[in-house]
Amino acid sequence: MGVGTIITGLALAYSTGVPIVAGVPEAFLQLSLGRWLLGIPNNIIIMMVVLGLLWVLVERTSIGQEIQAVGGNAAAARLAGINVDRVKTLGFVISGMCAALTGILLASRLGSGTTSAGDSYLLSAFAAVFLGSATLSDGEFHVLGTLVGALIIAFGFNGLNIFGAPTYSQFVFQGAILIIAVGLSSLGRVLAES
Repeated sequence: MGVGTIITGLALAYSTGVPIVAGVPEAFLQLSLGRWLLGIPNNIIIMMVVLGLLWVLVERTSIGQEIQAVGGNAAAARLAGINVDRVKTLGFVISGMCAALTGILLASRLGSGTTSAGDSYLLSAFAAVFLGSATLSDGEFHVLGTLVGALIIAFGFNGLNIFGAPTYSQFVFQGAILIIAVGLSSLGRVLAES
């Protein structure tokens, strides 16, 4: 988070806090707004491909098993002969690649480069991950569970918008979901251990 904050500061210094909107090519905009296959929005196709790749990586490969072991108990993983530092580094690289792809798609959708465009999604991401861990696998973080958590949050926000709820209610909803999700995730872990 420290490095991310430094990079955000450098990006603000470079852009002087002004969104970059001039000269955005139409092809770049079509990354997010276009439809490549059967009328399905590109963002959905990209999400499903990334989701599938991550699920295969985590659930069906030896490196995925190592990632799960390190995430579950780094000390035990180290005793089992896993190079914990290498696995953590790989996890950060994969997360960084996914974040970069998301940033590209968000810039494409907005039609501009804005340093603070993704700031509002951070809390939603935490809530989705914890909610997903509580829904599918007894408090364990899981790729498909994260998708379920993200869908619940997106549907919740959409429902609030449809019913004309005031803007502050989205923050209340998001905070309540995060508290409930962390509580359920912790409860799931305790029940799984007993």
